[in-house]
Amino acid sequence: MDTKLHFLKRISGWHYVYVILILILTIVGIVAYFYSDKKDFVSLVSFAATISSIILSVLAIIFTVVSGESTNRLRDGMYDLRRILEEVSEAINSTIRSLQQTTQEMRTSTAENKAATENLTKELGVKIQQVEVHLQQKLTEHSSQLAMINELVSKNKPSPNSGNSQNGSSTNGASFDDFVSVTSYYSLFLLKVIDRYCKNNQASQQEPVVQISILSQKINKGVADYGIDMYIIACIVLLDAMRYIRYSPVSESLTLVKFISVNEDLINKVDEELKKRDSTYDDNNDAIQYIDSLFNNANNAEDGSSIKENS
Repeated sequence: MDTKLHFLKRISGWHYVYVILILILTIVGIVAYFYSDKKDFVSLVSFAATISSIILSVLAIIFTVVSGESTNRLRDGMYDLRRILEEVSEAINSTIRSLQQTTQEMRTSTAENKAATENLTKELGVKIQQVEVHLQQKLTEHSSQLAMINELVSKNKPSPNSGNSQNGSSTNGASFDDFVSVTSYYSLFLLKVIDRYCKNNQASQQEPVVQISILSQKINKGVADYGIDMYIIACIVLLDAMRYIRYSPVSESLTLVKFISVNEDLINKVDEELKKRDSTYDDNNDAIQYIDSLFNNANNAEDGSSIKENS
C-alpha cells in the first residue's frame, strides 16, 4: 500500500512539470506573437537579456569563488583526515608491535618459568631423597642401641608381685651397669635432663610441659634433627617400660610430655658413664638450661598472677 502511494505521488509530480512547461511555452508564444512587430519591445527584451546575462555572470563568478573556497576547505579537511588516518594507522601498528613483543615476552617468561619449575622440582626431589637417606642413617645408627634397650626391657621387666622402690624401680645395680654401658649418649643425656626436671618439680611443685623437638635439639647441641626427635620419644617409652622413669603424655604423638620420676640409683651410674664418654661433659648445658627455663617461666607466670590478684 505504501509503495502504491509513493508511485502515485511521483506521477502527480511529473504532471506538475508538464503543466508548467506548457504554460511557459504558451506565454512565450503569445508574447512573441503580439509583440514581434514592436521594435521597442524587442530592444527592451534584448536589453533585459543583456542585463540578466551580466547579473548571471556576476552570480557565476561569486558562486565560483564560494565554491572554490568550499573546495579548498574540503581539500584541507581531506588532508587533515588523511593525516589523522595515518596517525591512527601508525598507532594501530605500534599497538600491534607492542602486542607481538608482549606475546613474545610472555612466551619467553612461560618457558623460563617452566624451566625454573622443573629445576625446583628436581631440587626438591633431591632434597627429599637426602632427608630420607639422613633419617634412614639416623634410624640405622640408633636401631642397635634401641634393640639392646628393648632386650633389657624384656630381661628386667618386674613381675607383678615384685616390690617397687620409691622411684618405681626394683632393678639391681648390675642391670644398671648393663644398661648404661650399652645405651647411647643421647639416652644418658636424656636421663640427666629428666632427673633435673624431677628435682625442679619437687622444689617448685610445677609441672611445665616439655616439647620434645626443642629438647632433642638442645641435646643434639643445637642441631634440629627429626631422627633424633623420634629416637628421644622411643627412649622415653622404653625407659618408662623398664620402670627407670615415669612420664605423663600431654599429646597423643608424645611430642609434648611431663616427667614424674626417675630412678636415683640409675642417675648415679649415668653420671659416671657420661664422664667416661665425654671428659668435657658439663651439667650446665643447653638441655639443662632449657628445663630450668621452663620452671622459671612457670614461676614468673605464677608470681605475675599473684601480684595481679593482690592488686
